[in-house]
Order: sequence, then structure tokens, then C-alpha cells
Amino acid sequence: MNALVTAIVACLLSGPMPLPQDSKPVQPPNDKPAHPSTDQPSKKPMPSGHPGMSNEQVKWPKARAEDVKSIDAILAAFYKIPAGNPGEARDWERYMSLFTPDARMVPARSDDRGGAMAMYVPIAQYVDMNKKYFEKGGFLDSEVHRQVDSFGHMAQVWSTYESRHSAEEKDPYIRGINSIQLLKDKDRWWIVNVFWDFETPGNDIPAKYLPAGAAQPAAQPAVQTEGKPEAAPTETPAAPATEPKKE
Repeated sequence: MNALVTAIVACLLSGPMPLPQDSKPVQPPNDKPAHPSTDQPSKKPMPSGHPGMSNEQVKWPKARAEDVKSIDAILAAFYKIPAGNPGEARDWERYMSLFTPDARMVPARSDDRGGAMAMYVPIAQYVDMNKKYFEKGGFLDSEVHRQVDSFGHMAQVWSTYESRHSAEEKDPYIRGINSIQLLKDKDRWWIVNVFWDFETPGNDIPAKYLPAGAAQPAAQPAVQTEGKPEAAPTETPAAPATEPKKE
């Protein structure tokens, strides 16, 4: 017995036992480095047009600080900048600076199936399509009621508007509601999207979205399009083929 114990101790002290001939040392997998490589690719950049990118990276008009410093400021600029009497020029670069470069203007319109559709128009295209119409025929939207919900970096504004062709018009030719999504980016706000619908007979704006004592429903005189008067719509018009004019 003592001889057996002595033999075992001797083997242990002599070093590791030899592996069988068909055995190989286990190697660590070589598909992943033991430590992260210093030449790994960096995170992918934000998509083009992301508001967090500098103006040098994205070619886009720079906003005036006073236009975007608060929700009140950016909504005031949103309504004021495109407004004007017939023949008055607007500062469209300043207007686009309120929006993210990928922002959409989205009017809701009826379709020929008796349903509804949403028209998705990039803000730059919207300006290009409508600036002559606004400047020639006159266009003044004014906000008459607002409801704001916010959380973190985002805000949702339910903004009731009235539309006129000139400041001399007493009654609006149309009313509607803008659903405006906003992004808070450090010290400024951005408009992400504007989704709107307008009032029609049988589709009146609820009193809770109007100022106290507002007329119900809105008067609807002739609508001016490209300087030519047309009869006021008696039902929700179909989406225009080319221009999603603000109604």
C-alpha cells in the first residue's frame, strides 16, 4: 500500500501526464480577439438630415434663435413667416429653418372610395409647390386655440387655425386643426411633422378646440385659388393632383 502511494506522489511531482496520441491541446477560438481591437469601425453616423448634426454636415437654413427657443416662439414663427397679403414676398429660407430637413407636411384628404388619404410632402417640396400660390393669392393662417402635450424631447401640439387671404378679411374662408410634432434638441425646437385637416359641413370643429364664444361653424365664402375665385366646397375635396395647398 505504501509503495502505491509513493508511486502516485512521484507521478504528480514529475509534471503533467502525457496526453494520448489522438488528443490535441484545446486552443481558444480564433474568430474573436481576446481583447477589442483598436481599429474596429466606429458607430454608423446618424442618417442625413438628422437635426443633431451640425450645419456643416447638413445643408439646411440656420434658424434664428428667437424663432426656435420655445414652443411659443416656434409656433408664432410657423404661422407668421408664410403669412402675407397678395403680392407680398415671404422669407421661405427662414420658414424651412423651423423644420427638420426630413419633415413632412401631411394634409388629410378624402379619396374617391369614400375614405381618406394622407398626402406626404417633404417640407422643401411643399414650399416649392406653394410659395407662388401663397404670394400671389394671399395667405394668412392664424392660431386661435392650442393644446400641448409633452414628454422628454417631444411635444404634440393640437393647434386650431383660421385661414384668410388678406388681413382685411373679417371672416376666415376655412378653419382647421394642425397636429404639429416638435422635437427639443438642446437649446432649440424643431418641427418634425405637420398633419392637418379642415372643417367642412358636417365635420365641425368641436367647441373644446375653439376659443370661447367662437362662431360654429365657420363661414365659407368663395375660395381663391391661384388668384381665381372658386365656389366654396360643399364636401371634402379630393386631394389636388399637384399642389397640397393649405386649406
